[in-house]
Amino acid sequence: MWLIWLVLSFALWIGEILTPTFVLACFAIGCLSAGIAAFFQFEVTIQLVVFIVSTLFVFAIIRPLWRYVLHDDSRELHTNTDALIGMTGLVSERIDAHNNSGRVIVRGEDWRGIADNHAIIEKGEEIKVLRVDGTKLIVTPIIPRRKDK
Repeated sequence: MWLIWLVLSFALWIGEILTPTFVLACFAIGCLSAGIAAFFQFEVTIQLVVFIVSTLFVFAIIRPLWRYVLHDDSRELHTNTDALIGMTGLVSERIDAHNNSGRVIVRGEDWRGIADNHAIIEKGEEIKVLRVDGTKLIVTPIIPRRKDK
């Protein structure tokens, strides 16, 4: 009987390679555990209990940890305009919300710039992109200017 469990486990591992979701691997680990129980001559009912318990354990404990390690959202690749968020650039034309003007250069590209707090940011100042709104970059100065007293 242990050989049947082992062959079934092997087949499930092959299936896991073809569909990397770690679902079939949970069943494969359960089959392997039941195969070990069969190798030590435990009854079929004990083998089934070992299979069910070990499969549920892997589903409940190990699979979520495995998915967390492999699918960490913080390592998500940002593309297009989302890649601009957090980048720094320079103001190429004074940003003034009252005059509806302002341009910034980020990664060598010219964009319409808007200050997040509707402040005035002078030409040449360094900015950081907070978000993208259509074709406009919402920016903030990296080093706020000191007000003269």
